[in-house]
Amino acid sequence: MMGMDPAMQGAMQGMMDMYNMPGQENMMPGQEYMMPGQENMMPGQQNMMPGQEYMMPGQNNQYGNEFIGEGSEFIGEGEFFEEEEQQGFMGEMWNGVYYGPGQELALQQAQIAYPNGYMNGGQGENFGGGGSMVRMAQPGPDMLSGQSNVQDTFVFNLSDANGYNSAYNPATLMGNAMSGDVIMDFDPADGDKIKIMDGADPLTPAEAASILSVAQSGAMYATYITGTSGVLFSSTQVELSNVLESNFTDV
Repeated sequence: MMGMDPAMQGAMQGMMDMYNMPGQENMMPGQEYMMPGQENMMPGQQNMMPGQEYMMPGQNNQYGNEFIGEGSEFIGEGEFFEEEEQQGFMGEMWNGVYYGPGQELALQQAQIAYPNGYMNGGQGENFGGGGSMVRMAQPGPDMLSGQSNVQDTFVFNLSDANGYNSAYNPATLMGNAMSGDVIMDFDPADGDKIKIMDGADPLTPAEAASILSVAQSGAMYATYITGTSGVLFSSTQVELSNVLESNFTDV
């Protein structure tokens, strides 16, 4: 330095060298006391523990655990599992009858009455031919499906008609048909029959035919209680496009 004694310059240089670590000559202000490996850290990272350099905000206290999403359940270090959705009864086919949501009790009763009803995809043990089967409708919408080469009896109770005892209205009637019981695979050649119950008593074929009518909407045929909008069942089968006494039974 101009005007400074050479001995004084040497002393000052020695003091500067004493505080500068090797490799720090070109450091920015504030970096003089960094630990090795911290030279390129962002502000606020100088005092982090090893392994924390790349954490996102909010992760500082996780100590090796993976990110845990909202609504998840923590299990162990680095693991998490999402909570399982709780689902209610979604419906089940048993012995050829579909039991929808809200019909758990009816399903349990059918399981007691037909313990082998789970067989053949819920169609029952006689699926594929031979013997006879009873398809009993329950309160609420049911899809009753017959089986090929099996004598099926479809049982309905008058009081379970969808819209029972309601005033006759064509629009209401077809709406009830859309949300009521359905018959599939009704085959008179197999001896299939329909039994209509009035409480605990079956109607004779003549009685059933005398109080029922059929309304058509497109390819759907709705069998309803004459003079009302109460629909017992609907079907797309031509065999059920008319009320035929021969289609009914009381046994």
